[in-house]
Amino acid sequence: MTLRLVHPAPADDMPVLVYEHRACHVCGATTNAEASKACVVASDASGASWCAGAARPESGPGGILLFPTAASIVALEAWIDAEITREMERALP
Repeated sequence: MTLRLVHPAPADDMPVLVYEHRACHVCGATTNAEASKACVVASDASGASWCAGAARPESGPGGILLFPTAASIVALEAWIDAEITREMERALP
């Protein structure tokens, strides 16, 4: 199952992420029920926590876990790199 989910983007050129249902590469869970027993949770100094496998916070139909496709991750990383470059260029005199 692959879902195309559109997020409000801060920039017009931000890629639309595509999500797919698959097992988490960290804990192996495929549903929220499985993740509640097996999930490896990451957190930061503020106490905020999230799925270490980068699952979408909202479940798919029937509680399935959704993860960005490999192509979506590549596109997002390229966009982030381009944004950083643009910001650095704007900061130059």
